Amino acid sequence: MKLTTYESLREQVYYDKLDSGMPVFVFRKPDFIKKYAVIFVNVGGSVRGYKIGSQEFSAPAGAAHYLEHLMFNAESGDNKLDVFSQNGAEPNGSTDISFTNYHFSCVDRFHENLAHLCDIVSSPHITDEAVEKERPIITQEMLTSRDSPAFLGRQGLLGLLNVGSEHLDPIIGTPESLPEITAETLRDLHRGFYAPANMALAVAGDVDPDEVFETARRCITHVYTQPATRIEPTVFPANPTEQRGKATSGTPIPIFMLGSATPAYPSGEERVREETLSGIALGYLVKSGEEQMMARLYAEGKVLGIAPTTERTATQRVTTILGLAPDPEVVFAEISAEIAKIAANGVDERTISRIKKAVRGQTLMGFDSFSTLCNIVASWKLVGYDGLKAQLLYEDVTADEISEYLSRAFAPEKLAMFTVEPAMQLPFPFTMPQ
Repeated sequence: MKLTTYESLREQVYYDKLDSGMPVFVFRKPDFIKKYAVIFVNVGGSVRGYKIGSQEFSAPAGAAHYLEHLMFNAESGDNKLDVFSQNGAEPNGSTDISFTNYHFSCVDRFHENLAHLCDIVSSPHITDEAVEKERPIITQEMLTSRDSPAFLGRQGLLGLLNVGSEHLDPIIGTPESLPEITAETLRDLHRGFYAPANMALAVAGDVDPDEVFETARRCITHVYTQPATRIEPTVFPANPTEQRGKATSGTPIPIFMLGSATPAYPSGEERVREETLSGIALGYLVKSGEEQMMARLYAEGKVLGIAPTTERTATQRVTTILGLAPDPEVVFAEISAEIAKIAANGVDERTISRIKKAVRGQTLMGFDSFSTLCNIVASWKLVGYDGLKAQLLYEDVTADEISEYLSRAFAPEKLAMFTVEPAMQLPFPFTMPQ
């Protein structure tokens, strides 16, 4: 395996590719007790259409998440997660808007656990009976997720922003889409996206890189020769036709979700740079020093909590701010005024310099986590970029780029807000009963 050193990150990673096309990364960490492995699969909640060779397929909302559930079913009827538990490992899997991943951490019996992880992604047991058995479980999971005020806010905002169904529909699916998912749907999805060339394995711990590669070579047993390619939508989100929406929930304080949808780069360095730029820009807007707007809103009690984030499909990015506030309209007005000021005058370069230093510190601290290291290299490999190199792009981000990004992402004609209000109005500020 080839060894690459990243001096400024103080990291080294071994890399090679299986004959089947699956990339393998190994971070060798001598003297560490814990070991970690993850397989990323290039399919997530946003996949609606795809091609295998010249044949086109469709995937209902929730199909990738449904398939993740079934990957743990053994032909015997047992749960494949039980094997990890018997081996002293802690396993899990998850599906987000772009990827599905399966991972475990352990102290002993690492190669047994790695072989089992490879078997899980290689040998699914997908039958009509298994699909029907899982359907009520996923339906219940879908319905209970709707109790969350944050979920209501997100779905409400995405509806205002006119995003496509690949972004609007929840990763878990909808009441309309789940009945459309069949065993054939999931077998086709597995054949296309669980092809080795559509997956990536990353490992960290006190392990021998060549032994890891050999275990993966031996245990990735399926060889689908035609990996699927996504059919991406060609219509980008239009400006919101309505810029406000509202719902009620059991939340004691109004929750708001404001944001916008803009076209995004599909892959490569442009995509990575956009990811980096959005993180620094949102940090400037809501996390900077005392001279910044958000610190003042906190001090005045106009905002009680805030969390900026971005999420994206291959063709569109949604930039959002989730928050708690007695009067969300006050926060919306303040953010709009701050964006207008940035568009006219630019951003403060001293603050940008401080944020970059914080990003570097957070990056290096994050590398203490084996899962962070492995998830970075595996996921970015699937979109065609070096994940560790991506961690250095923040150094080249300029103040002008940040001003332009914020002015574009939060342009008045693109911005919308959805508010989830308390079903029962309480005076504010209020005190909790003793």
